[in-house]
Amino acid sequence: MPNSPVAPTSSLASCMRLACHSRSFSGWATILIEVIGGLLILCGAFVPLASVPMIVVLLVAIFTVHLPNGFSSIKLVAYDGSGAHFGQPGYETDLLCLAALLALCFGGAGPLSLDDYVSAGELNGSAAANQGRAPDREAGSV
Repeated sequence: MPNSPVAPTSSLASCMRLACHSRSFSGWATILIEVIGGLLILCGAFVPLASVPMIVVLLVAIFTVHLPNGFSSIKLVAYDGSGAHFGQPGYETDLLCLAALLALCFGGAGPLSLDDYVSAGELNGSAAANQGRAPDREAGSV
């Protein structure tokens, strides 16, 4: 696992190269935001709330890491007998993820999300509570 691209040590090493003050804290905070936020987005729970810190992480990544590499996410550096050699990715995929998070925030998580399930349960619960009560009528109406 140490050579895995998702290993915490590689994420922490990336953060250590940046000029941030508390690098270890920033690295672990980024990991926790991405893992917990990703699980919440996957389940469709608290989507607008989970999106905010993830958007911040994406913006920091764009401006501190990917912006100098340009837009394209695939940089073909060389091609030789051993195959293709790629350079550092640009900010294209970060913008795509940012657009997806904003679409989920403004468009909603969808009918299969936990947010929709909970809100439907609240609507059914309030309808059931009002079922035994007579409807309110204005004075003078028939």
